[in-house]
Amino acid sequence: MLQKRVLTALLLIPLVLWLVLGASHALFSVFVSAVFLVAAWEWAGLSHLGLAWQRGLYCSVFIAFLWGVRFLPDWVFWVSAVILWASALYWVLSFPQKTATPSRWWSKAVVGLLLLAVAWQALISLHGEGNRIAILYMLLLIWTADSLAYFSGRRWGKTKLLPSVSPGKTWAGVWGALTGGVLLALSLPLWPALGDVEGNWLLWIAFSAFLVPVSVLGDLLESVFKRQAEVKDSGSLLPGHGGMLDRIDSLLSVAPLFWLGVTVL
Repeated sequence: MLQKRVLTALLLIPLVLWLVLGASHALFSVFVSAVFLVAAWEWAGLSHLGLAWQRGLYCSVFIAFLWGVRFLPDWVFWVSAVILWASALYWVLSFPQKTATPSRWWSKAVVGLLLLAVAWQALISLHGEGNRIAILYMLLLIWTADSLAYFSGRRWGKTKLLPSVSPGKTWAGVWGALTGGVLLALSLPLWPALGDVEGNWLLWIAFSAFLVPVSVLGDLLESVFKRQAEVKDSGSLLPGHGGMLDRIDSLLSVAPLFWLGVTVL
């Protein structure tokens, strides 16, 4: 499993880096839209829309939804992101209480539309505004936190984080992820393209540290929906990683709040 995971990452990371740093905005937008469309297909399955025509209809609604919401002002997405992920925190901490988490198929479908649309808009806007290095930093933050969480959890993990949601996650993994995020933030003076880093260095470190548990929350929220759907992975598209949604769950939570932070800082 680990070998497949590493091999898949080695194949995908160069492609992603080129799309972020070297590709045109149009090509980047097409790629991101395709990724999120696959994620929407998988989210439909988690929402108990398992038939091909149901998933296809959900993806069609998702495309129409993206077309409509892209005309909204940025602050609508930022407010939506804060509300959505504050709600997600409540859902994760309250699980498995059925009355406290979205349980009906339509409620899960709506949550998926909103989460995917807000994150999609964040990525498209960041890239369109010329914040390519910022996107790279965000991706490195997620990857570093995820990698150190995995290895520190396997090495020192004893106390479970939320066993009812994700039995494999431990507090050691969380502390490992947080350590990785802070270490990356300490390298910020080497990132002049992010702006006046020296004047906001402490804020950037605090902001980066804040985004690490946010990334964990994205992973945990997907675990809640997978638990309800009684599946291990959202799909099998990426060997060693599961489905596309399994690979971008942390990105869904981090991207909109990172977009807000970049705009402010």
